[in-house]
Amino acid sequence: MRGKSILITWISFIVLVIIAACSGSKEEGTATLKGREISAETYTVKAKTVPIFRSFPGTVEAKAEIVLSSKVSGYVTKVAVKEGDRVTPGTILLTIDDRQIRQQIAALKEAREAILKERQAILARLNYAKSNFERFKRLFKEEAATKEELERAQAEYLALKRQAQALERKERETVSRIKATESLLPYTQIKSPTEALVARRLVDQGSFVNVGQPLIYLDDLKAGFWLVAEIDESLLPFVSPDKEVVVTIPSLNKNLKAPVEVVVDHVSPQTRTFRIKVNLPIPIQAGLFARVYVPLEPRQALVVPQSAIFKRGDLTAVYVVGEDRTIRLRLVKTGQTFSLISGELLPYSNSGGNDLYVEILSGLNEGEKVIVGDLEKIKEGDVLGR
Repeated sequence: MRGKSILITWISFIVLVIIAACSGSKEEGTATLKGREISAETYTVKAKTVPIFRSFPGTVEAKAEIVLSSKVSGYVTKVAVKEGDRVTPGTILLTIDDRQIRQQIAALKEAREAILKERQAILARLNYAKSNFERFKRLFKEEAATKEELERAQAEYLALKRQAQALERKERETVSRIKATESLLPYTQIKSPTEALVARRLVDQGSFVNVGQPLIYLDDLKAGFWLVAEIDESLLPFVSPDKEVVVTIPSLNKNLKAPVEVVVDHVSPQTRTFRIKVNLPIPIQAGLFARVYVPLEPRQALVVPQSAIFKRGDLTAVYVVGEDRTIRLRLVKTGQTFSLISGELLPYSNSGGNDLYVEILSGLNEGEKVIVGDLEKIKEGDVLGR
């Protein structure tokens, strides 16, 4: 009997402990349901007009690429720029050895001096021969000289005259060659013709270059840049010059509208695409990756600020404010992300930025309110203060 009494006592104690624990849990649950009263910014879910775009990759290219080639042969003695440098008009980019040209000029000048001396000697003999010929003409008229003597004097005079004329022509040709050779000297210094960016440099100091060999490629900064992209042939009716498209440049965190400048109405049979060139109204550099978004018909969609959305593991959720102002966690399914630029939703380039809106495919209804900002401070069950 005593053992049974002890057993009953232990069972009663355990039952009391369980009841007390349940009472405590119930009190804690009641306290949790009441929640904290907090203040937070809200956003009313509403449908907005969102664009429908087809996107295509593209590359930024200079509108004008300048190729500087050599007009003289020789060794490169100095290289003053590297790829990526910005240069102004008249900047010396590289120098080619001009010693051979200067030697040619010196040799031509010496040859001219020799021609001038020879011509002066011939002119002196010509003057004498002319006087002698005139004298024999008078003597012949007076029958004091024979016809043979007159013809010898005439032949000598004409021969010297032809020599003098030939030397005069040779001297003029030599002067022309001197000027032509001197005109090559400026080409031994390769200069930038405009404000530009050094895109490619094909030679180094010590390289030997030939006439016509490309040396440096420049991107003309004054001419500007455009985005070149290959577009699906099905969009040919939707794209025309001056049509505005959206361009995103992820590396520069840029979203902008820009007009189509060139449409190449030729569809490649291999890729079934055609080429467009979009004018870029911002300072930029060639070679950057970009995307062009061709607008189609817009549509209506529910969107919320990106600051209203958070992750719980692999799940996407928002905090919804109920009619009783109690805050509840709600799982949602999201769609596209947009950037709000000048009051208009545009495609987002996944490169960061502010004023981002996310499309809600399911989980929210128009008119519901969601909490935006400082979501880490919110707990489910909190009450939004008035």
